[in-house]
Amino acid sequence: MSKKYGLVCDIGGKNKGNQDSAFFIQFDLKLAPASTKEMFFSHNGILALVCDGVSASHHGDEGSSFVVKTLPTKILHYFLTENVDFAQIQNIIVNAIKETNNELISKFSSEIQKGKIPKTTLVGFLIIGPWIWVFNLGDSRAYLIKDNLIRQISTDHIGTGASHEITEAMGQKTIHPYIKTYNWAYNLKSNTNQKIYRKQFYGILCSDGLTDKVSDSEINDFLQKRTKNETLQDIVMKLYNLSIERKIEDNISIIIIDMKEFFEKISEIEKIRLDYS
Repeated sequence: MSKKYGLVCDIGGKNKGNQDSAFFIQFDLKLAPASTKEMFFSHNGILALVCDGVSASHHGDEGSSFVVKTLPTKILHYFLTENVDFAQIQNIIVNAIKETNNELISKFSSEIQKGKIPKTTLVGFLIIGPWIWVFNLGDSRAYLIKDNLIRQISTDHIGTGASHEITEAMGQKTIHPYIKTYNWAYNLKSNTNQKIYRKQFYGILCSDGLTDKVSDSEINDFLQKRTKNETLQDIVMKLYNLSIERKIEDNISIIIIDMKEFFEKISEIEKIRLDYS
């Protein structure tokens, strides 16, 4: 498969190491079980995550690293071992997040008893065919850009005080993950052949190392002015460099996915199967 994304996860302007972690996998999963009780599964997909260790906590770097290694395994395990039900995927993701959180707390239990909680934000996309599940805890963000419009589709979990403390994060005893499902390829309110974009469609995940210094409109502008010779990795690095130029004192993680290219590479038979999922 061609490269449909750009990614950076770097120390940025923070001189005490990188507490950000990122994960990206693009898969072409075909599962044909020899059983009349199980469904044939053949779909292209993407799973992407960004985690940002909370600076005010302890072991934020280890917390973010643990989540990007553990959560994807749990989500992908479902597709390999279960009879996939698209109506249940949202619950699968939420349960996987909560299980990962419990395992994180268990792993660092002795440190937590001392008040050293390895908190980390979480934001992610799971994309299968025209379906996208977006989920997050904390202030790392997810955006969709359709043609010339950018929209944040994650929810910022921050307090109202001057410090803007994070109110939801992996590593807390109780968490309430935000999750929402979209059909991003088609407009379900009209003819199913009518796409909800015309020329371009991007998905973006990022830590606040980007959004603290670069506005939504500026992010959009870089993609609107993308030339034919520029890769998404070029755009990611332009956004990274702009944050550095503006003296960001934080780590920076950015993932940009070309959803238009991803969708248009899906086979006709897969689109038909998705219509009946």
